[in-house]
Amino acid sequence: PTADVTILLSNIAIGTCETSLTNTATVEVKPVPSLTSLTSNTPICAGEDAVFTITGTANATVNYSVNGGTSTSIELNSSGTATITVTAATANQELTLSSIVLDGCSISSTLSETVVVNVIPTLTSLTSNNPICAGEDAVFTLEGTVGAEVSYTINGGSVQTVTLNADGDATVTITAPTADVTILLSGMVLGSCSSTITNTATVEVKPIPDVTNLTTNSAICSGTNAVFTVTGTPNGTITYSINAASPVTTNLNASGVGTITIPNATANVSINISQISNGTCSKTLALNQTITVLALPSITSITSNSPICPNETAVFTINGTANATVAHTVNGVTATPIVLNASGSQQIQLPNIQSNVTVTLSTINDGVCNAALTNSLT
Repeated sequence: PTADVTILLSNIAIGTCETSLTNTATVEVKPVPSLTSLTSNTPICAGEDAVFTITGTANATVNYSVNGGTSTSIELNSSGTATITVTAATANQELTLSSIVLDGCSISSTLSETVVVNVIPTLTSLTSNNPICAGEDAVFTLEGTVGAEVSYTINGGSVQTVTLNADGDATVTITAPTADVTILLSGMVLGSCSSTITNTATVEVKPIPDVTNLTTNSAICSGTNAVFTVTGTPNGTITYSINAASPVTTNLNASGVGTITIPNATANVSINISQISNGTCSKTLALNQTITVLALPSITSITSNSPICPNETAVFTINGTANATVAHTVNGVTATPIVLNASGSQQIQLPNIQSNVTVTLSTINDGVCNAALTNSLT
């Protein structure tokens, strides 16, 4: 029957005898409960609640288990619904319904529902190739949750995205920037889950150092200092060699100037500058300069016509560097300098000599270089 059944006895007879009856009895037909749906809020992010909603016969009791665990029951409300909540789920949650019971009537069930719990994407590191030299690429390396999409800006520009690969890595490359580059990460998305991040990194772009000028004090006289003046990037370190010797280094000052001094040079001095560096960036150079070292004028001989008689002329003959001017004294008294001729010779004639006479040479000058002398003759 689909509804309650009532029996009413009206009489009982045997043979010719009959008796009236009023006995009655009812069999109540109770409905079989049913389950109409099992839904959930799948998918969710790790840490959120997994919520299952059961719909069925009002006030029925539903037996269920979560993730294959111990069977538990819940009663549907007067509207025929109930919710089961797994708080702060960190892994997928499966709810399985086994039966529904109402007033002694029950029916088995195999309904099952799974709430997929997605991970919240995270960033584990943001690194870069800081610093770089002008002309090189700025490279930022991100590491985090595999498959996550990361939002970022470069130097405050428009928002861009990059996706972490199967290894959880991604690179953002800025080609040959001319100024410092700053990346700011703002968020990560993986499926339906997202996270806000504020990681930032800067790649400093350093200029390539250079030497702009190399000058000398050429030409110099033998025995004086040979001085090379280098102008270039402030505080740069230059590598150089003198006369093809082993390379050495020196630093330019804060104004970008440095001097290299070779003391008491007696022969030509050559410099080769092969490199300049600022500690991060360097440049190969091939700068060369030579300082010419001039020979000092000299006296090769001083002779005289000694001895002579009184009232004769004393003649001193001086030989040395052609066209040089020679300063001298006669008996300790400064005399007018003489100039050697194109052949490098000149005479000092002293007439009417009455006593010994001494000529002492003090200096010789060829118009560029000057040399002290000690030559003396009587």
